[in-house]
Amino acid sequence: MFFGMLGSLTVVVYFLFNFKSQEVSLVSQDSGVIIVILSLLGIIFFNKFVLSYVIHHLVEFEMHRTGESAQFSFMLKYSLGLFFTTALMTILV
Repeated sequence: MFFGMLGSLTVVVYFLFNFKSQEVSLVSQDSGVIIVILSLLGIIFFNKFVLSYVIHHLVEFEMHRTGESAQFSFMLKYSLGLFFTTALMTILV
């Protein structure tokens, strides 16, 4: 999970440096970049803190025969959630 967050932060930092190297004269583009960066940071923190908490409590309500099936259920839901939110980050950039 740490490496996923590190990769996401790397994308944000690259985007910031890439943007700083270009000359921009329109104010509306600056506000658009700020909105994108805030959206990316929001998705990163959502992935790190909110998603795992919510899915953990959803899996607790399910009935599992073994601990392995509960862990599998958690990881499947968590992986799909991370996949879709990371795809959302890719669309934003």
